[in-house]
Amino acid sequence: VAVLGPMGLAVDRWSLAWWIHLAIGLAVGLLLLPLVTDSVRLWRRRSPPEPLAERGPGVWAKRLWAEPVTENPAAGATEIWEIYNATVDGHPIHVHEVAFEVLNRQPIFVDEVTQEVQVVPGSVPVPPEPWETGFKDTVIAYPGQVTRVKAQFNTPGQYVWHCHIVEHEDNEMMRPYRIGPVQPGQPT
Repeated sequence: VAVLGPMGLAVDRWSLAWWIHLAIGLAVGLLLLPLVTDSVRLWRRRSPPEPLAERGPGVWAKRLWAEPVTENPAAGATEIWEIYNATVDGHPIHVHEVAFEVLNRQPIFVDEVTQEVQVVPGSVPVPPEPWETGFKDTVIAYPGQVTRVKAQFNTPGQYVWHCHIVEHEDNEMMRPYRIGPVQPGQPT
């Protein structure tokens, strides 16, 4: 049985089912997108890092694109950035203007009541995947894990780090960062 599909093309009932499934998936995805993009956060720390046990839990705080810069490494600094992903999806996180090394990953726990996030007690960091050796500018932040990357920030200026899924980037899963002091003409 053929029916009219998109652009007036005849499609069989299985193709129609596929289009309906796609439409429902997109509708649900767009409704959930603000929840998804709210759940990937970055904590940064300078090298050498303090032991995780000394830091304790962090507070889950929403950060929007237009808010002031919160990541501001000094020119020439080497830092370890921790990217926390509390979603059920992997996010390809891209950091502009630096090449970094993937150090490891570790499971995290988010207390929804207190909005605290911490590494699962007693868990052990897992080394990067075999294809993640060498220098990268994008890393997949796996669901329910903290991904740690080490970068040297050499070029002063204002840049961005963001999810490389365009719909996420367009819905606030993107933040500015600055290397060094504010330069003339840069937003603060």
